[in-house]
Amino acid sequence: MLYQVNSNYVNLTQLMDRQFNDISRRQVEFENDYIQYTAHVASILALGYLLLSTVVYVWRTYYEMQADVSSSKPLPPGTMGYPIVGETIDFALKGCAFYTEKMVNFGKIFKTHIMGRPTIRLVGADNIKKVVTGENHIVQGMWPASVRILLGKGSLSCQTGESLKQKRMVLLKAMGSENLTYLVPEFQKVIVKCINSWCQQKVILGYLKCRDMTYTMATKVIFGIDLDDEQCKEMVTDFKILIDNLFCLPVKCPGLAFQKATQARVKLTAHIKTLLAQSADRNSGEETCVLDMFKNLPETALVPEDDIIDMLIELMFGGHHTTSSACCSILLHLSQNGEIREKAIESLKENGVMDTSVDLTYAQINQMTYIDNIVKEVLRLKPPVGGGFRKALKTFEVGKYQVPKDWTVIYSIRETHNTSPLFGRPQEFLPERWNDDSLNVPDLRFNYLPFGVGARSCPGEKFAKLKLKIFLIEVLRRSRWTLHNDSPEIVLLPSPHPKDNLPVTFTSL
Repeated sequence: MLYQVNSNYVNLTQLMDRQFNDISRRQVEFENDYIQYTAHVASILALGYLLLSTVVYVWRTYYEMQADVSSSKPLPPGTMGYPIVGETIDFALKGCAFYTEKMVNFGKIFKTHIMGRPTIRLVGADNIKKVVTGENHIVQGMWPASVRILLGKGSLSCQTGESLKQKRMVLLKAMGSENLTYLVPEFQKVIVKCINSWCQQKVILGYLKCRDMTYTMATKVIFGIDLDDEQCKEMVTDFKILIDNLFCLPVKCPGLAFQKATQARVKLTAHIKTLLAQSADRNSGEETCVLDMFKNLPETALVPEDDIIDMLIELMFGGHHTTSSACCSILLHLSQNGEIREKAIESLKENGVMDTSVDLTYAQINQMTYIDNIVKEVLRLKPPVGGGFRKALKTFEVGKYQVPKDWTVIYSIRETHNTSPLFGRPQEFLPERWNDDSLNVPDLRFNYLPFGVGARSCPGEKFAKLKLKIFLIEVLRRSRWTLHNDSPEIVLLPSPHPKDNLPVTFTSL
């Protein structure tokens, strides 16, 4: 019995030893496999890092070698990011802060790679002068593909050379001072209706309401459609879809932005063709909208109907995109600067237009110096368009650096305003600065260019300023407003606007 117990004990011990040895062997095998696996992964990661570093090095070296040997000057300082994407992701995440950081690190001329293009950005009057005056000689206008397609090949943005001059002249004549005289009451109808509506609501989002107002204004003033007309509402809806999806990947796929914008563009085109036919039935001298003014220009007879439609849609885009931002900035800055608002009210009284029963005239509006100064200062401090895009037609030099052929050139408007030596205390809202004789210098147009300058300057400048002045006058003589956040964070892209959309309460006078 005792022998059997001992035998069982020995067998159990041996079994346990075998199991222990088996576990130990497996553990050793596992550790060896783990070490091999880790070494394998590490080698793959090291190889991947080496390959990535090599590709990045080749990418950056390639662009360093793009300097044109015909120029004795080097490329500007800067960084080109990573293969294919460049610094586009960083730009998308940071917005305008991306440019600010670059300017701090590299100065007023720097290179980068964004939106698929090697790019040089210029800041300051001395640096941008050659670009804005060099259209068709050293640079050419350039928009993203989606914008060119959706605005249409007949739009001003897609024109170069003689075609640009001709179509720009048509727009300048259509929106000249004589024709704008007829548009004052049309602007007023939209603006007054909107302000009265705002006063009946407890709290509104000022920026969004300004957008709605300028959408409706564009439809009313450009095409002459009554505000309550169903066609007006349909056009505003289609126009919003087009504008909201204008900057996108130009791929037609159901549900994607480009497809939505394309469908909206087709509907807008159909509406405008109908309106063109209606305008043709009206007699000359009955101009009540920009469309009528287009029709009555001798030059328009030479422009194909499809090109006229493209130009009118582009005018809608430009008139809405910039004006809604500027109107919101007017509300913001006058609320933040009560003494300036009071001076503006005194200016209205001095000019005899504080009474809402007094009709405004084009001549009277343009005689109000202080109102003009406020609009100028709003456009200086918060220009709706932050810069302009060009393509270099040949290698040229700016300052100490060269700009190679075929590179994108971005000239800055916002930073040029902010860094100009002509504007003391540039971050302050000071309409009085425009009374200073020191600003009466020829180079002011390169230091202050909210509408651009040169061959591609905005032909609708007077049109836009008139809208802003009428809005400013009407909002002052019909209401008072109080912001719910006096210091909102400002988003600068695509145009300056408060991040919280400017909650505000209006009260009627």
